[in-house]
Amino acid sequence: MECGKKLKDYRSKRCRSCWRNFTPCFDKKQIGDKNINWKGDNVSYRSLHKWVNRNKKKTPCVLCGSNKKIQASNISGEYKRDINDFEWLCSYCHVRKDGTINNLNYKRRTKNGRN
Repeated sequence: MECGKKLKDYRSKRCRSCWRNFTPCFDKKQIGDKNINWKGDNVSYRSLHKWVNRNKKKTPCVLCGSNKKIQASNISGEYKRDINDFEWLCSYCHVRKDGTINNLNYKRRTKNGRN
């Protein structure tokens, strides 16, 4: 209603374009460990990788230097919230380093009946 357009939904107070432009007030004091939902080291796998993607600067793959399909790879395997415990690897180097490529090859062999 801010722009004068007709609203499709009677419950809404803004049209779609006004809603997109509306940015709610965000208190900058609640970022990181000051947030009420902060879990520290007790964070899930997915949330930890999202945190690393937001806070660690992307670089080319550490092993081969490629810029394609860069992923955050955990170095120690402990998945602690330490930004230095992650490195950027391309997807191929990532599966080679983790050893998951061997699992994929094993599944392919057993599926074809070559085991």
